[in-house]
Amino acid sequence: MLKRFLAILVALAVLLSSIPAFAITPVTIVDGNENTIVSSSGIKTTQADGADTTLGAKADNRSTATDTTAVTAMSIWKQISYMLQNPAAITATVTGVSTESTLAKLAIAQATDLGSNTVTMVGASVTTSNPSYTTGKIYPLSMGTDGTLRTRTDLNAGTSIISGQKAVTTAGTEVALASTTAILSVTLKAKVGNTGYIYTGPNGVSSTTGFVLSKGESITYDTDDLADVYIDSSVNGEGVSYTALVK
Repeated sequence: MLKRFLAILVALAVLLSSIPAFAITPVTIVDGNENTIVSSSGIKTTQADGADTTLGAKADNRSTATDTTAVTAMSIWKQISYMLQNPAAITATVTGVSTESTLAKLAIAQATDLGSNTVTMVGASVTTSNPSYTTGKIYPLSMGTDGTLRTRTDLNAGTSIISGQKAVTTAGTEVALASTTAILSVTLKAKVGNTGYIYTGPNGVSSTTGFVLSKGESITYDTDDLADVYIDSSVNGEGVSYTALVK
């Protein structure tokens, strides 16, 4: 066994001695500049500051160039570092987007002093006559040339007009003006032939709580149901006439 092992060692020595000597050929890598990273003396572990002109030198100034100006990676890194340390130096032009300063103005508290604050202006179209409108379209507010804002209080226009009369059979006992009827408003008028007083108001009305009407006097309520209006009288059989705009 030992003889065989020694024979292998001898054969290996002969093989190694037959390999011709050779030198390590320099290798270059192109990255915009040729930098020898391997030489005949072995692999380089360090590189002189600024030797790689693309990476640049540690003393390079930061650069804000955005065109074709030649800059080093070091100058760009320094510019990025500068902006991160100085956020105020970052400027941008924003078009069509609300910025932080304009959004803050939308949260102005009530009764805040005017000062330099601004608010969104609501525009109105000024015309000499009433404009016409189409359902499902968006329109500006409408104003007259005298600055009057045109408005309508009857956004839910009535469908018809009704009228009637109601008398109080027993003085001191309230009665509803009518049965349940959907309305927008109603006007009551104490009958001109009354000799006493009419008391009007909500359920529970009486001579001490109601609105007092003498003969011929009237009152208008903006309410949604005729049955919500009650009357009482100081004289048996006396009452009111009324007219209402039906919803």
